Amino acid sequence: MTEEINKDDESGSESRPAPKNLFVQQVVHAGASVARCVKNCFIEKNKDGYCFDKKGCEPNIADRNAKLAIRQCSRQVNWKKEIGDLCTCSSQAGVHGISDYCGMLSIMG
Repeated sequence: MTEEINKDDESGSESRPAPKNLFVQQVVHAGASVARCVKNCFIEKNKDGYCFDKKGCEPNIADRNAKLAIRQCSRQVNWKKEIGDLCTCSSQAGVHGISDYCGMLSIMG
């Protein structure tokens, strides 16, 4: 990818990001925005303290039980609905380029 960017410099033309590089930057930026949104939401929802801190413990799932635990938790959470809500929240929080997908994700949920 850097070779594509450097080609412009060598040819004497104005330096500008290659289209692929620009797309990657947009995806990374959107991902970082979503991550910040999730982090801020998590901190806000747990402003009175985290459950594990209050109870003085942390989850300890043995490897042999992890698959079963993940399966049980996954059944209890409506992932399709949650991902649609996360998409809408992220879009409304200013994450650009994902709003076109939120409707489709909401329909799936």
